[in-house]
Amino acid sequence: MASHDASNTNVESLPSHVLSEIFATVASSSVADLYALKTCSRSFQNLIEEDDYIYKHVCMQKIPYIPWFITPQESSFLTRCKQSGNPESLFREGMVKFFKEVKTDSGLERLKEASQKGHTEARYVWGMILLCSEEEDERKQGVELLRYLGKLRCVKTCRKKVKEFLGMMWIINRTLFGNNNNNNNGRDYHHQRLLCGSKMCRGLQEIARLERGWPRVIGEEDEDEDISCELCKWDYELRQFYKIYR
Repeated sequence: MASHDASNTNVESLPSHVLSEIFATVASSSVADLYALKTCSRSFQNLIEEDDYIYKHVCMQKIPYIPWFITPQESSFLTRCKQSGNPESLFREGMVKFFKEVKTDSGLERLKEASQKGHTEARYVWGMILLCSEEEDERKQGVELLRYLGKLRCVKTCRKKVKEFLGMMWIINRTLFGNNNNNNNGRDYHHQRLLCGSKMCRGLQEIARLERGWPRVIGEEDEDEDISCELCKWDYELRQFYKIYR
């Protein structure tokens, strides 16, 4: 017992910024382990409760996208994550604001902020929304965002998570289909305009092959790599994005 106490004392003697990094690493793997740390000592509890940096890195993987029934303690925890700029928390807030509450601008702002903090699914949704814009500059920006995800080979993984999220709530915002209303703040979206305008492009044949379910050339997670034209690749992905709504 004495040796355990001595070990605790040695750890507690570390500088607070070092402890903060350690606890943030723990938080990024397990919320349960983070709360276990709080029970180790009063100093650990105080540091964890006061340090936004730790909550910014909390892993929210096991927390439902939309927690319908939560305790006051859980609500306080989620609020703290949001206030600390946790990327996953910002992504979830952005999804709810844009797709459920039809708060287009504030929803996009949260998705953009989460994307800039390195959240891949937020980057995917933001990129898809930009591809739906009538503004050429925004469409180009969308391609740049998705090009980065393409290099990471995580486009399909992002799509799956977004589909799962949207499947848990009633989708109200239909502006991406061109059904503009008073809540879209003047933004104009349209889902039929293609990035690649060439009717002779080889990419169109490759898209047709994928949609017919022909045998693939490479691994399932890299299905977009079967399309040689980059613009056709994102046209294909946009089709998959719209299928989520159906």
